[in-house]
Amino acid sequence: MRATRSRPVEQSETGCGSPSFRQPGRRSSFTAVVIIAAYVAGSPLPAQSIVDGSVRTAPQILVYELGSPVARRVTQVAIPMAIVIPIGRGLVVDLGTAWASAEVEGEGTRSRVEGLTDTQLRATYTLGRDAVVLTAGLNLPTGQSTVDSAGIEAAGIIGNDFLAFPISNMGTGFGGTGGLAAARTFGAWSLGAGASMRYSARYEPFEIGGDRVQYEPGNEYRLRIGGDRMLFGGRFAFGLTAAFFGDDAAGGTTYATGDRYIVQAGLARRVGGTDLTISGWNLTRGTGETIAGTAPWENIANLTFVAGMEAGGARIEPSVELRHRYESGSGEPSRDGVLATLGLRAGWRILGVSVSPAVGYTIGGVDATAGERSRLTGWRASVGMRSGR
Repeated sequence: MRATRSRPVEQSETGCGSPSFRQPGRRSSFTAVVIIAAYVAGSPLPAQSIVDGSVRTAPQILVYELGSPVARRVTQVAIPMAIVIPIGRGLVVDLGTAWASAEVEGEGTRSRVEGLTDTQLRATYTLGRDAVVLTAGLNLPTGQSTVDSAGIEAAGIIGNDFLAFPISNMGTGFGGTGGLAAARTFGAWSLGAGASMRYSARYEPFEIGGDRVQYEPGNEYRLRIGGDRMLFGGRFAFGLTAAFFGDDAAGGTTYATGDRYIVQAGLARRVGGTDLTISGWNLTRGTGETIAGTAPWENIANLTFVAGMEAGGARIEPSVELRHRYESGSGEPSRDGVLATLGLRAGWRILGVSVSPAVGYTIGGVDATAGERSRLTGWRASVGMRSGR
């Protein structure tokens, strides 16, 4: 199974909260802007103050066991933290970071990285009732942006989109994002559209034999449209995202990261005393060139079913998640992978704090080399906590 060190990404949601559709792949500070704009399109914003802010964290552990010929055990422990502070009318500032460790154990081998990740500082400002949203974000280099030979495998595998680790990288150096989004109502639809651009400064991702590799990521440009409406007795929502990347530069050579196209959709409705949700996303990444060589064309599709109900004063949500990955490179055999995850989440409030423990068990398999498939099993556990409004 291919594992490469991911390009700079912003973990703006830091693993906290429960968005309806999890954004796969690269995350930017613009991820939620259109959804926010669509939500406020039909109603004026009330005045807010610092006392309306919230603090969030979600300690979690994720373990994957890969059978032969890969023969690896991958473990990640993550403690993301975020502070959200409304300031006056329309302005919201949030600060997020995480402590994380990732370890890959094989037959007589061990690769590990751990420490504080980069810190994301973001501000969003909503203009009036027309739901025009401005966003600006900074990626502050508080994390471990350089790894040595002992940590390369661990740092690379957590950037894998298919396995979707809570923290996809430990640090990428300074970066900045700016975006603009707008939304309004058209009949039964609330529709939004937006654009953003991300700049990342040069940093040194690898240190091998005392030598450091200078790496300068290309700019990222992202376009997104989204909307929602009442449909089939429930609420339907969709999002379309296109992300384009400039050439990366390393060691006097340029590399092309494949552009990404993401489709998201979901329908939620109440049946009897149960809230049913079906949602899905599809990520397509074009062929690119990385420091490690050619990055083949890749497609990942994900489908999730969730049932929510009240029981004993708590919110209970069993779920089933299915994921498929297909990869094909020029002149290379195609590879695929499948995962199925059974999950259970609960939620209640204790002394003004929202607590949401969750567990999941995963089974599946991935193509390691041509004609050879590795069985995969795994489990995860987390406890989300949020204080404030």
